[in-house]
Amino acid sequence: MENNILDKHGAVLENLFGLWEEVGSKADLLRNEHGLRFIRQEGLWPDLMFGLHEGFSNWKALREGARSGRYPRAMALGENALLEDQLQTVGYQKTSTVRSMCWDAKWMPGPKTHVAPIERVDDMAKLTDFSHIASVSFGYEILPKMFRPFLEDTEKIRMYIQEHRGKAANCGLLFLDDKDGAGIHIIGTLPEHRGMGLGRSMTEYQLKEAIGLGPSHIGLVASEGGARIYSKMGFEPVGHMVTYRFGGSSAQR
Repeated sequence: MENNILDKHGAVLENLFGLWEEVGSKADLLRNEHGLRFIRQEGLWPDLMFGLHEGFSNWKALREGARSGRYPRAMALGENALLEDQLQTVGYQKTSTVRSMCWDAKWMPGPKTHVAPIERVDDMAKLTDFSHIASVSFGYEILPKMFRPFLEDTEKIRMYIQEHRGKAANCGLLFLDDKDGAGIHIIGTLPEHRGMGLGRSMTEYQLKEAIGLGPSHIGLVASEGGARIYSKMGFEPVGHMVTYRFGGSSAQR
């Protein structure tokens, strides 16, 4: 059972990392140096390093790259005490922890009339709305051009927006990875439209879309507060993802 949970946790995180890779690759921003995968564009989304593993050994290159600004200061990886100790030694500090969650097929979303219409993002006007909602919701700028290629290339990434009171107010994204997994991402709602069930409505809609595609698993990552909501929709916690930030002055070697 424990190995099964670890497998699910790894699959959920690799789906998220795969999303970042796909977006970064299409924008010609994805880099891989010393076994480190990263996208560097200061002040914009995404700007982070991800997927560090226990076999990594070039800690000096990591420290110098982060210190010089060549590498992003933020790094995301699955919770790992050994790597955390190493990261703290070279100057990284833990900034946040979120849960990885995997959908339990024993729970099925029932028929539902959504509180507001949900539309597929299929033109620049909708993409602009999508990017605006996501940027406001998460507090960092997401440029429409980062997702522009996926208006035509819809094999892996499907974006959605939801209107409420005549305005695009909610967004979500479904990512299908190369390992037959699906991930629900970027569920965001404008502040003035929160507390009305839009986020749950979007999540259920994307869950149904994903189920129809028959993936090996469906996952997402969530804050502790979000995890309580998603657990009521059949998602079970399988692990944690931790984000670290390079502090520079705290580096010891």
